[in-house]
Amino acid sequence: MPDLQTLVLETHRTPAAAQLEPSDDLWERISLLQPDDRILLELYFRARASYRQIGRIVDRPPGSVNRAIRRLGKRLHDPLVLTLLHPDCPLDPVYRQIGVEHFLAGRVVPQLAREHGLPAARVRRIVQFVRSWHRGVAARVGAPRGRGG
Repeated sequence: MPDLQTLVLETHRTPAAAQLEPSDDLWERISLLQPDDRILLELYFRARASYRQIGRIVDRPPGSVNRAIRRLGKRLHDPLVLTLLHPDCPLDPVYRQIGVEHFLAGRVVPQLAREHGLPAARVRRIVQFVRSWHRGVAARVGAPRGRGG
């Protein structure tokens, strides 16, 4: 993949949604994503590149880029993720960290198990607990449920 600093993008067309600059807290959530996902959003928002332009840069079809950006948007605005990142979240820091890495960054259980030095079964239980915990929180306050809910 080419270095972002060396790319020269066409500027004659920009997606309508790219006209809106994300807020600082959204950029903070974007910074927690995996590098490939961050690149897509950097190109989309900061470089104001079209799906076609991004596709050429990352060697993916424009439709795939469009779907990836939409999925990323859902993860970035997922109520479960927002709850985990809230300063008053009462969960154990390890549970919060694993939850953010799974539900926001899209890391899978085996990867999380390796990175945290935990058995995969333990990480799976933590992910299930976080999901169930959030459903309970959402049910109590009438908030919309996050993924899978």
